[in-house]
Amino acid sequence: MSLESASGRAFSTFSGDGGGTGAVSASELTLLRAFRDALATRSTEAVAGRHLLAVEGSTNPLLKHTAMVALFYVYRARRDLDRARRTADAIWAEADAARHHLQAMGGRPLNRDAALPSPVPVRETRLAAYLKKAVSAS
Repeated sequence: MSLESASGRAFSTFSGDGGGTGAVSASELTLLRAFRDALATRSTEAVAGRHLLAVEGSTNPLLKHTAMVALFYVYRARRDLDRARRTADAIWAEADAARHHLQAMGGRPLNRDAALPSPVPVRETRLAAYLKKAVSAS
């Protein structure tokens, strides 16, 4: 079974089109589609779209952290080791901040300035078209 057909079946289950529970939000489904597209087609628009989900302030923390980890794996799979390393630093900084928020353990935090590296540049029109397609597919 190809990645495309397997993911299509899963997406129809997640979105409720295939008799599933439909327990996945539109944002989560967009993240999954972008992850599939980034791996299957090497789409730079999909990576840029996932980057937006990871840095948006209104994003659910679980979705944000999932997007960050997915970005790490996409960069690693593409052998973009600098972006993968910087993404890992941002993930650890998020984890450290959450830990400090929940417990004052006094551990040494990572660099507070750690942030996700910018994705490969994509024209805004191509990114907008990709995001519109990804959202309308849900």
